[in-house]
Parts: sequence; structure tokens; C-alpha cells
Amino acid sequence: MTFDLDIAVSEKKINTQSTEETIKEGKNFGSGLRSGDVVALTGDLGAGKTAFTQGICEALNVKNSVISPTFTIVNEYDGVYKVFHFDAYRIESQKEFISIGFEDYLLEEGICIIEWADKIKDLLPERTIWVKFYHDEINEDQRELRIKFPEVNIN
Repeated sequence: MTFDLDIAVSEKKINTQSTEETIKEGKNFGSGLRSGDVVALTGDLGAGKTAFTQGICEALNVKNSVISPTFTIVNEYDGVYKVFHFDAYRIESQKEFISIGFEDYLLEEGICIIEWADKIKDLLPERTIWVKFYHDEINEDQRELRIKFPEVNIN
């Protein structure tokens, strides 16, 4: 017996008015994540990617302080699942990201969260959940998050 897999995408929009609300929405989002999930975060500097990740980690019972791994490239946290938190901001090429063992992390039991994921988009699996952050030019605390969930259909 063979199955055909079709991957469609559904989108959800969320508006937040503060860092605290962005963290809260990250927590709501994180409560639905499971081992093997890959979350790609994109948006300008200061758009809320790390705050959202803090909320995800709170939902997953991570006890460590969650900070952006801008200089270390990856931070690992223990919680309900292992969390691998990447920051591709300083990455010069996808080859450089592969050299840190990124593909091995995708095979680990855990959840991968990648800030600045647009820089390595060709390395990410089709099942990746994309979260794009937009912030208001006038009200710097206001954010719009657009979450794209892949849907796998088995025919």
C-alpha cells in the first residue's frame, strides 16, 4: 500500500500590544508543540522573536533563562522536550550552519526553534512552522505575528 502526501499551509494572525503579550502568545503556541517540530522565526531586529521563544520555552517547562544565542549560534534547554534554540543572524552561509551540526539537531528528539530562519530556509524541512514578526513603526510595542502551519494530508 502506498500513500501520497500533500502538504498544504494554513495561516493564523495574532496581534500583540506588549512584550508580555508576545511571551504569552509564545506560551499558547508552545503548548501545542511536540518533539520533532521545527519552528522558523523571521522578522526585523527587535520584532519579538526572542520574547516569543521565551513563551514557547515557558510552555515546555524550561527552567533556564532563555536568551538569544546570537554569539553561540545555539542554546540547548531541557524541559518537557529538549529545545534547540538557534540564531542564524551572524551566519554567513548555509554551509556554515551545516558545519555546526544543524542537520543532526533536526534528527534529535526535541524541538528546533530558529531565529532569522530565512537565512537558512533551504535547510529546513517541509513540515517547518513559520512565524513572521511585523512591528508597527509608530507603536513600537505593537506586533503582528503571522504563523504558517503546514498540514500534511495522507491520500
